[in-house]
Amino acid sequence: MANGVNDDHFWKDLLGSTATFTTICQFLSGMFTVHRIVVKQGGSVGDLSPVPYLMGVVGCGVWLLYGHLRNDATVVNCNIVGTLLNVFYVLVFMKFNVIKTLIYRQVLCALVFLSLTLVYVHTWDSGALVHNGDSPLVQNIGLLCIVMGILGCASPLVSLKEVMRTKSTDMLPFPLILSMFLVCTQWWIYGILAKDPYMQFPNFMGTCIALLQLGLFCVYSSTSPNKGLNADYKKLHNVI
Repeated sequence: MANGVNDDHFWKDLLGSTATFTTICQFLSGMFTVHRIVVKQGGSVGDLSPVPYLMGVVGCGVWLLYGHLRNDATVVNCNIVGTLLNVFYVLVFMKFNVIKTLIYRQVLCALVFLSLTLVYVHTWDSGALVHNGDSPLVQNIGLLCIVMGILGCASPLVSLKEVMRTKSTDMLPFPLILSMFLVCTQWWIYGILAKDPYMQFPNFMGTCIALLQLGLFCVYSSTSPNKGLNADYKKLHNVI
């Protein structure tokens, strides 16, 4: 029995480390957007949207809170990095975006949402119950994480109708979808080992959605393999 428990901890820690590394690599993909804005477009955001990165700040912030409540250092450390990187990306958009009013309004909405979540956690923080997975506080923040995770994973599905119509995968960003599959699969298994349903469900959904999209590359051809890369800038990052 003891060996079995030790094996579970070993695989959980190992998977947590690999999932964290893969997720941070995915977060770092936003640097391509920064390079495009600063270098290729001469300090212009063009038609790029800051919304995916604002959602990244909110998503990582919520998962960071959840990891803290569950006393899960792996989730906390990963989402600290994710929050900081996405904040940096948003600051780049704020600096180079011509329409300041719109982006300020979007940032304000994100800050209000996170502030209300923090107030809720602070109000219901009862000390002894915080790290109890059965406490209402942990359950409610976990449900919020599920919603944020599903929204992030489901966002690429908006392209499926056009893929079916044109019978081409040109608009699908293969590298992003592949990384989404790897990230979600690892966190899904990590959630199973950690016996955490709030981590299992959204990442299981993300794995299935990514697998569905990868299957489209087997069914439909891509006339321009690199064309789909441009969609990377318009998709949401998967959050744990």
